[in-house]
Amino acid sequence: MANGDMPSAADRLLQNVAALIVQDEKYRDRSWDAMSLVAIVTDTGVDMSGFSYREGAKPQPGTPRNGEIMDKLRTLRTLTQRDGQAPWKAVLMQIKKPDMNIRVVFEYDDAGRWKITPQNLADIREQLRPA
Repeated sequence: MANGDMPSAADRLLQNVAALIVQDEKYRDRSWDAMSLVAIVTDTGVDMSGFSYREGAKPQPGTPRNGEIMDKLRTLRTLTQRDGQAPWKAVLMQIKKPDMNIRVVFEYDDAGRWKITPQNLADIREQLRPA
């Protein structure tokens, strides 16, 4: 966190996005231990996909339904843009219970790095599984 114990605007927004995700109707009644969500963010839209994970069970595909999440991801992209550089193209968000740890990785070069397709489905769902 920036400024000692004071979270930055981007940190606060990220916490808000994570809270919206775990409270989303898609996940509210689902049993999960961890989740990974990938968002490809452009100036005009957000393409989001991901999985929830439960120990001993097959990963379950799912995308939040709350459109506010998409808007906040576009704002996060703007807030985290480095001076003189292009903004990130994709973000991987991983959330783990029970303490709701959040891991975020920004991708600046390859927007399709974590894109889920029928061809890579079996592999990518395990590659995205939080450690």
